[in-house]
Amino acid sequence: SRLTDYLNLVGLVALLLGGIGVAGAIRVFLARKLDSLAILKCLGASSGLVLSVYLLQAVLLGLLGSLAGAALGTVTQLALPRLLGDLVPVTLHFEVSWAAIAEGMLLGLVTTLWFTLPPLLALRKVSPARVFRRQVEVPIPVRARWRKITLAFVSSVALVGLLAWWQVGNLKIAAIFMAGLGGAVIVLEASTWALLTALRRAPKPSIFVWKQGLSSLYRPGNQSAVVVVSLGLGVLLLLTVFLLQQDLLRQVENNSSENQPN
Repeated sequence: SRLTDYLNLVGLVALLLGGIGVAGAIRVFLARKLDSLAILKCLGASSGLVLSVYLLQAVLLGLLGSLAGAALGTVTQLALPRLLGDLVPVTLHFEVSWAAIAEGMLLGLVTTLWFTLPPLLALRKVSPARVFRRQVEVPIPVRARWRKITLAFVSSVALVGLLAWWQVGNLKIAAIFMAGLGGAVIVLEASTWALLTALRRAPKPSIFVWKQGLSSLYRPGNQSAVVVVSLGLGVLLLLTVFLLQQDLLRQVENNSSENQPN
């Protein structure tokens, strides 16, 4: 039971890492489409119509990705009995679990929608005047920016807790998982901010390549925070796998007698 809950949470973290990648990809994709969006609005397209078009594209891509994941998981399960047949003392049987496939696809679609909605909702603010003044950007007030970041963080953490409770069925474990993951994101974001602040104030190197490379980390439109959070959560996932593996083995050893087989 513990191993099942553990694997469910590991899969959930991997799913969230994919969601972060989806959010970054959709931001880059939409940044290249801003001129086209402005032209569509000049031709009479409403914000709702533009949002619906790109939301439909995101849903279709999420559906295709979920189908590919379900197919890969099914093929892997089909191959496991043949690979592990000589290593276990029982006969392994294979059968397709349509309920698990449906659950996986639902999780994939929910994650896709959740991480693509914030960039897509920003399309409503694209002005038709961008056709004539492409390089002009309206600055976002600091209070509005922090309100947006706080809302996105709180809602994402709540979604993580809800999905964890759905996967594990234990409210306490889901709350601990939600708090731990939220705390990790805060630490990674704060570390990124401190690092970029130090880079801005540090003396610039004389070598051109180093100067341009370091400056690109904190220029407008950078993805430094997203990259650091993604890599940090990836390392967190791998470290969690190792620590929980050691903990499970330690519990088995402590509950076993000396004469039991390994």
